[in-house]
Amino acid sequence: MNREIKLRKNSSRTKTLKDVNFMKLKKTEPLNLAEIDQQFIIKQLQQDTEFLRSQGIMDYSLLLAIEKRRAESI
Repeated sequence: MNREIKLRKNSSRTKTLKDVNFMKLKKTEPLNLAEIDQQFIIKQLQQDTEFLRSQGIMDYSLLLAIEKRRAESI
């Protein structure tokens, strides 16, 4: 299985990464999420998991997008 993409030094930071890339990135740049955001993500994952379970579907995919916004735009 190909679970990692090769990143070049000048590659875009907005590339879609695979799970091995994410695990490596997490060690050097941890996700600093507000508590309310963490709770929202966990609740949504639980709801999605329960729905898939009720439909008899197993899905290992997860799309996580994090957008950094400037303080004045919040």
